[in-house]
Amino acid sequence: SGTYGILEPHNNRLINKNKIDLLIVPIVAYDKNHNRLGYGGGYYDRYLKDYCGNVIGLAFNFQQVEKLPVEKFDLPIKIIIDEK
Repeated sequence: SGTYGILEPHNNRLINKNKIDLLIVPIVAYDKNHNRLGYGGGYYDRYLKDYCGNVIGLAFNFQQVEKLPVEKFDLPIKIIIDEK
């Protein structure tokens, strides 16, 4: 168990984020402007602010809401794949 109690591999080798082609981020809820509500820690927003690769959110239709409150540090997800 590592930061925020997230299970992590026992590999101590760091990988430069510029070498990662795709990140799949968790979504609790999202809106039509592709703003996402995560789990409240801001971890993904901090990581993504200077990430240049592709980011995808996976969701179900029932997770879409009309509008989410957005803070200045919240970053929308370009691609959200749902069950439409």
